[in-house]
Parts: sequence; structure tokens; C-alpha cells
Amino acid sequence: RDDVSIEPPPSRTDRIAKYTHSFPAGTFNRPYAIAAREENAVALRYRAPDLGPGATFEKALRLEDATLSVRERFESPDSTAQRLVVRSSLAIGETARTPWRGPLLLPAGIRLEPRHSYALDPARPLALYDAPTHEFVAVAWGAGAIEEAHLDVEDRHAVMRLRYAPGTQTTCYEYVYLKGEAEARARLRRWASEGGRAGGVAERSTQSPQKRPGESPCGFKSHLPHS
Repeated sequence: RDDVSIEPPPSRTDRIAKYTHSFPAGTFNRPYAIAAREENAVALRYRAPDLGPGATFEKALRLEDATLSVRERFESPDSTAQRLVVRSSLAIGETARTPWRGPLLLPAGIRLEPRHSYALDPARPLALYDAPTHEFVAVAWGAGAIEEAHLDVEDRHAVMRLRYAPGTQTTCYEYVYLKGEAEARARLRRWASEGGRAGGVAERSTQSPQKRPGESPCGFKSHLPHS
């Protein structure tokens, strides 16, 4: 869910079910327009008049192998105080079991406990690894991109909450299967040292005089439009 750090008053026409309001609704179920498309990539834009004149969310997504890069930007009339906040659900492990036994949070090696909140280091990438299912998910971002990061654990998943610094920022997500915790730690170290390129993703570039490439921490070159 895309959201902002300074919450607007609740909408009088909000018809979202109450059970979805365990955290602020943000721009849940809003209509994003497709601004541009490439092979394995799309740029989206949404104008949010309820957040003020000119308030706009923009994101460009690119999928390559096991890595998804998401370039985010929020324009606001109150750009000095307002920040983009993104909540992402990370659900790995045997989520159908009761109670859910959460995966390991790496590099700390903490097993996630339902109904707990964990403060994350905004200067370091994070990963979750579940040994029974061998699932591994890693999330990385550029230096200085994140002002605050938390992981809020629910009964069947963890919600990563990132508050972005002003400007255009890129977050990289990777989902793979690994043999064990040692391999997961090694992959996270490589992910961190290569700025989100743990999968060895090759750079993509198709020249066009109308578009200029933008590089992300994931190692992609994209021609999707910039702000």
C-alpha cells in the first residue's frame, strides 16, 4: 500500500472493510494509470487530490529473473514535511499452519514472532529466510533512500513499512529458494555488497533518442520516464 507520513482525515466515502484497517488504509485500491510500458516493465502514476493539489504517486516496476525493482516518487504540495510511506506484505513459510512460525530475520537471526514490531536499520538491506520451505526474500535500497524502516508481524505475514527520503528512490526485492541459513546469509552479504544485485542481474539497455536510461541499485537500466 502506498501511503504518506502525515495522514489525511479519514475519507467520508471510504468503503474499505474494517478488517483491512489494522493499519492506515493509505491509497489502497486506487486507480493507477499506465504511463509507459517496456518488456518486463511498467510505469504507473496516480494523482491523489485528497492529499492536496498536485499530490502524485509515481512508480516504475521492472521484473528480471528473481528480482523486482520498484522506483518510487511522491510529489506533494507540502514537500518539506510529507514523505512517501510504502507498506509491503512479506508472506513466506508455512502460512497455513496455526500458529504461524515466522521465518528468520537476517542478518540479526531473530525468528519473527506474531504481533511483534521490529525496528530495522535503514542503512542496511534485510532478508527473511524460512528453513522448512527454503524460501528467501531480500529487500535492498540505495544509500540514504530510507529514513525509517519497521517490520510489523501479523498472524500470517510480516508488513515491511518504509518511509522514503524525498526524491526518486529505488527498492529491490528478490525471491528465491536456498538450501539453508548459511547460504541465505551468504546471499544477503553479496546482495548488500553489490547494492541489490545478488542474483547477478545483467544490465538492460535499448537505445532510444526519446528516452534516457535510469540506473537502479538492482543493476537495471530502464528507459521508463523520469519525473
